[in-house]
Amino acid sequence: MGLQINQNTKTEEITEEVISDLLVNNSDEDIYFDFKEGFDSTESEKVHAIRKAFATFANTLGGFLFFGILDKNNHQKKENLARIVGLKDTKEIGKRITQKYLDKGLTIPLINFEEAKILKIEGKEIAIIKITKSDKRPLQLKKLKILLSNFGYEDREQQEQWIIHIY
Repeated sequence: MGLQINQNTKTEEITEEVISDLLVNNSDEDIYFDFKEGFDSTESEKVHAIRKAFATFANTLGGFLFFGILDKNNHQKKENLARIVGLKDTKEIGKRITQKYLDKGLTIPLINFEEAKILKIEGKEIAIIKITKSDKRPLQLKKLKILLSNFGYEDREQQEQWIIHIY
């Protein structure tokens, strides 16, 4: 196996070869990296999982999110390089991630991450995001009920939102 990803790994060290090596060896996630299928999902479970990954890496020594790659134990039963599903749109990923997961009053903006590095593997684009260790810990996810009527909606349904909260 090639590069061992740890807290000292730099984004530029993660290449197509490193990712391919992880997948060919059917690597599972690690305390320093996590695979995510994508970041455009509207499913609350997937949105929560991404927020949780950001908070987890910020609470520990930092780490990497690899977007466009299925988990080892994925529902599609894909293995090795077939786990690369790619991303449809890799433009302004950092901005889109901030807006969807770390902004909108849903988080306290204490989580820092480097701009995405885009790699093309097996003809598909993936994104690598490095989350740095936070100086303000612990960060914790909290589930809140928010009245949609407060945001201009006519119906008064409640919507569950996960936020990152500091204690």
